[in-house]
Amino acid sequence: MPYFVLLVVLILALTSGLLIRKLLQRCKTPVPVEPPAEADNIGVASESTEMAEEPAVAQPATDECAEPRQTRYLKPTLIGLLILLPVCVIGLYLLIGSPQHLDDTPRIVDKPAQPDVEDLVNRLVAHLEANPDNAEGWFILGRTYLKLGRHDTAVRALTTAHDQNPTATTKVALADALTLQNQGQVPDLAVALLEQALELTPESPTTLWLLGQAAKQRNQIAQAQDYWQRTLPLLQEQPKARATLQAQLDDLAGLDTMVGLTVQVSLDPAWQSQADAASVVYVYAKTTSGPPLAVSKHTVAELPLTVRLNDSHAMLPEHKLSQHIQVQVGARISQSGQAIAQAGDLISAEVTVQPAEQADVVALVIDQKQP
Repeated sequence: MPYFVLLVVLILALTSGLLIRKLLQRCKTPVPVEPPAEADNIGVASESTEMAEEPAVAQPATDECAEPRQTRYLKPTLIGLLILLPVCVIGLYLLIGSPQHLDDTPRIVDKPAQPDVEDLVNRLVAHLEANPDNAEGWFILGRTYLKLGRHDTAVRALTTAHDQNPTATTKVALADALTLQNQGQVPDLAVALLEQALELTPESPTTLWLLGQAAKQRNQIAQAQDYWQRTLPLLQEQPKARATLQAQLDDLAGLDTMVGLTVQVSLDPAWQSQADAASVVYVYAKTTSGPPLAVSKHTVAELPLTVRLNDSHAMLPEHKLSQHIQVQVGARISQSGQAIAQAGDLISAEVTVQPAEQADVVALVIDQKQP
């Protein structure tokens, strides 16, 4: 609005100046003077005649200007233009300009309501139910469920997306969802999907990192180091991620030198029907008395599994596996999810070993019930 007012003032000033200049020029037009009608005496008759024959001499303009016919209406025209010009400019502005800005008074404008996430999800679900052959839609739905923390429904949606379009991207996304559903532990199905994705995209830093994480959780230190060493060169343009991964590699180097036990756990097929796939499996090492020295947490869906128990699994910093000459190793399926053994839990027989000297794998079979 201030710019519009300034424009109108400038136009009026320019137009008025031009018209006034024209009027002043008109007032300075010379007026011809007629010769005397009669001579004063006969002696000057001839002189008068000669003067009469000479051209008229221009006299200076007086205060009153003669008005030629073509400029007679100049003053009314000027007045009319000074009135009409602003009216015309304002009318043009209202027609093609932005009249909504004429009133610059601040006002509160209600923002349009943001769409509800649940409503958008429900619309997408309805669309996919009507058009189920839509891998991209199922993929988007699955990733949305992950962000909302709905891991079970995310796994179902991403499984459908993977079935319809088994690309490296859908395999990694499904593996990620399965891991989150499994409380951060990478299950065997997720590992298989990641290995398939790696065959399709052998230089995918995300796939290599997740496979390294899975190997670390299984205490396969050398394999985890291999995956993460292959990941480092792929993170040249991501210095923060590279620094984080390098720190994890340094931690692995320390774990590789720790005293530990490699434990293999399986479930007797005769007890398979009594174990829910989502039930928690505890693999532990303990003394004959006192709290467990090391505990690794998994699920029945991961069985059979291999884990390496060491000081990184210590329950208390002052009670470590490496501090004891002899320990007992066992595995238990908790039906209630409790860390403390309950009646009805499925368990293995405990095996007594010496951590510093135990080079072989400790094999445990869950085949009995806690009394």
